[in-house]
Amino acid sequence: MRTFTILFLIGLLAACGTPSAVQPTIAPPAPSPAATIPPAPSPEVLAQLATDAPTEAPPTVQPTDVAEPTAVAPTIAPAPAPGAAPQGSDCPADHPVKGNIVDRGANKGDKIYHLPSSSSYKATKPERCFVDAKEAEAAGFRAPK
Repeated sequence: MRTFTILFLIGLLAACGTPSAVQPTIAPPAPSPAATIPPAPSPEVLAQLATDAPTEAPPTVQPTDVAEPTAVAPTIAPAPAPGAAPQGSDCPADHPVKGNIVDRGANKGDKIYHLPSSSSYKATKPERCFVDAKEAEAAGFRAPK
């Protein structure tokens, strides 16, 4: 039975043809480039087009309401305060001069610096600390009266 089935399939293939026996289809020829380009207009048509003036004015374009960009002021970081920040009620060893801003009385807002040799040095709670008197004066502080 097996032999018969194999012989039957071989005969069937021979009668119908194999895929290699299939003829390829031929594609229609592509149109030539000359057939796709329209003919150039005649010189008379070109001359007529050049002398024709538009009968109506072209429409004007109205601007739409667009918000004007607003100017943004550049953000400038404040310059760091001169001197060093105090450590509690003391100044660091490398910035021994205490800068104090008077917060009451007639001298309110005065900036005064105190040297370690000053009598009020120990009682002063600094807002800034400076290396020396020169640096304190450059920052707007003055010596005590």
